[in-house]
Amino acid sequence: MHSHPPFPLPMPKTSTLVVIDVQDRLVPAMDKEAVAAFMRATKLLISLYAHEGGPILVTEQYPKGLGKTVDEVSGALPDSCRVFEKRAFSALREPTDAPLTFERDVIIVGMEAHVCVLQTALDLIARGHRVFVVEDGVISRRARDAAAGLAFLRDAGAWVIGCESLVFAAIERAEGETFKMLSAAIR
Repeated sequence: MHSHPPFPLPMPKTSTLVVIDVQDRLVPAMDKEAVAAFMRATKLLISLYAHEGGPILVTEQYPKGLGKTVDEVSGALPDSCRVFEKRAFSALREPTDAPLTFERDVIIVGMEAHVCVLQTALDLIARGHRVFVVEDGVISRRARDAAAGLAFLRDAGAWVIGCESLVFAAIERAEGETFKMLSAAIR
């Protein structure tokens, strides 16, 4: 059971979107049935955060061996986005000259749900952040590993939520500039 209420849902300007390891050599190895939904959710949240001016942090696990962030995702990122190379599975355990900073609320999408997503989320929870893991925005090579990672995170105090729930909470109404911008992608 969570020790604090999950409400209100996080908003882009007061939360950090973390995109974990969506890289050239990892995407082809992921669960084929889940890749399309994963890419849709990831790009939708990036679009929302970019449009609303919310902070986005992208990690790349050993890019020399696993490649850079896939073009489909990197092309949607705003220039203000920080790309952070790492070798540690948790983004918070990688030594860095410029410390990683996060808002109190952190939204996580990425790969793999049971490794880098899990370890980063656990470290954020341990530091007192409210962590929201996007169910359709995380993926693993095997569906059972992703499910196990999500179950563990839920038990550890993260909230597992669908992408559209976060998007509709942020835009609040079926009108306005953000709704118009995202409505085609939401359908």
